Amino acid sequence: MQQGTLPFITDTGYDAHAYLTDATNEDIRATFQNYAYVTAPGIFLSGPKKSGKTHLAHIWPYFPMARFIDTLSLGDDFLMTYMDRPTPIVLKLDSLLSLQKQSHLFHLFNAMKAAQQPLLILSTHSLPNLNLSLKDLDSRLKTLLHLSIPPLSEDLMEGILHKRFSDLQIHVDSKVTAFILPRLPRTYEALGSLISYIDRSIKVEKRAVTIPLVRGFLEEFNS
Repeated sequence: MQQGTLPFITDTGYDAHAYLTDATNEDIRATFQNYAYVTAPGIFLSGPKKSGKTHLAHIWPYFPMARFIDTLSLGDDFLMTYMDRPTPIVLKLDSLLSLQKQSHLFHLFNAMKAAQQPLLILSTHSLPNLNLSLKDLDSRLKTLLHLSIPPLSEDLMEGILHKRFSDLQIHVDSKVTAFILPRLPRTYEALGSLISYIDRSIKVEKRAVTIPLVRGFLEEFNS
């Protein structure tokens, strides 16, 4: 089975307390909650897909008045409209940028700085891994506060499993959970795919959540 093909079921509860933490990531949530103390012009948050970056964006105090855009929105037309009504921006950055897109982001960054508007970038790549050829943009983005979502710990994975099953009103026996934890790859992709697989199996195929069901998923996911 191709990894990442199953959609992660989104949770509409985006308040700060719904973002689960342990010792590995609690400082990241605290930074978003206490953004008033951040002196940088914004945040560059990197982490794998389905790792909670969008949830953290909703915790950001500027989110209610921000525009949420992706790289497709970056262009001359957007820059022109932005200059008329500058706002905070949340930029979803899931792919490498062409030179033209880098130029658009460079000009947007300068416009936001002039208007004293904060920028939040949600990226699946760290800044060095973006391999930016426009060095002026690279230097601008280095002025942001850089945060990286750490690898998923076993305790946090267990907590997310319980929360998502509760959100979806899925009863999972403790023996099944105990089977999952040491065998599921400790990644957000694997976790999201498993939850989607179980949810679909129950609601569409009317199957029970059993160890054989989970074993079948793991065999497909790891193949």
